[in-house]
Amino acid sequence: MSGMTVGIMITNGLEAVVLTDTKSTMYGRESASATKYGTHAIPEVGNVSVFGAGNGNHVLGVLKNLEVPSASLDQYVAAIQGMYRQRLDAEEATYLQNARQDVLKKAILSVDETDSAKVVQSLMEMERQKFEQYVRDPNNQASFVMVAYDQAAQKIRTFYFGRQGFQEAFTDHVEIGSGADGGQMYLGTKLQGLKAKDLKLQELVFFAVNAYGLASINSGVGGTPDITLITRDGIKELEDDKVTALTNVSGAYLAELNPAGLNVQKAKDIFTGILQNDEDAYAQAEELMGIAKKTLKQYRIPYSNLQEQANALNFPAASTYEVAPQQS
Repeated sequence: MSGMTVGIMITNGLEAVVLTDTKSTMYGRESASATKYGTHAIPEVGNVSVFGAGNGNHVLGVLKNLEVPSASLDQYVAAIQGMYRQRLDAEEATYLQNARQDVLKKAILSVDETDSAKVVQSLMEMERQKFEQYVRDPNNQASFVMVAYDQAAQKIRTFYFGRQGFQEAFTDHVEIGSGADGGQMYLGTKLQGLKAKDLKLQELVFFAVNAYGLASINSGVGGTPDITLITRDGIKELEDDKVTALTNVSGAYLAELNPAGLNVQKAKDIFTGILQNDEDAYAQAEELMGIAKKTLKQYRIPYSNLQEQANALNFPAASTYEVAPQQS
């Protein structure tokens, strides 16, 4: 699985939203149904979500092995990072053993022991350099983010971890992967002057989904994202039809498909309604976007396509994209 991805986390300190894309590439073929996160509820410790970027096999190796008993959240993240490092060490030991065997085989062709020693020394140095490049290659390792509600601390805590260890992050939002720059740009811009601790959970979802819209422009990022809500009460994974509708409303809002009707307040209201199972929210979105409710819930329309449609409305003389006029 390709390491191109995006993972986004935003928190108000007591609640958190984790969003990951679902696009992957394997053996030259693309899929839009890859799961790039994992969850685990640790009794009397906390509710945890982990997402990663980088080598797809390494990411899956961690996400499929999160059920590690621990007495505290700090102990848990240390155990998960240690497990990942052990896997890396084992893979690299195998790599070095195979390289050594290859060198010794080539030395058999030497004419005498002196020549053989020189050949071995030269080839070993070449293999050392290749190994250093192998270790530095981001395709051969992964980085992770762990987000958890810590019952002891009674708050959301976030950790980065990877090859070298782990550290706690104290920022209100985190983005990793090839789409991180788009997500960072959106959140870094739109959160100006806001106190994250005062944002409601549905507002965190609003910002996370909008950040994903801009992240999805990057190569390798796409698909209907997975969205997980983490609170003191547990972990909730949003239903696919809700996520699809939210991403479509977000795309139309970001693209300014109907700026007079689908303004920021209306977009927030529709988000809240969808999250609260209010069918009227879908009716409002259908009217403002000109997209049928069934389509809103079942088919994710890429943000870039909605931007093309909006540009055709706002800059008709310069557009080659034809679209029917939208209702106000």
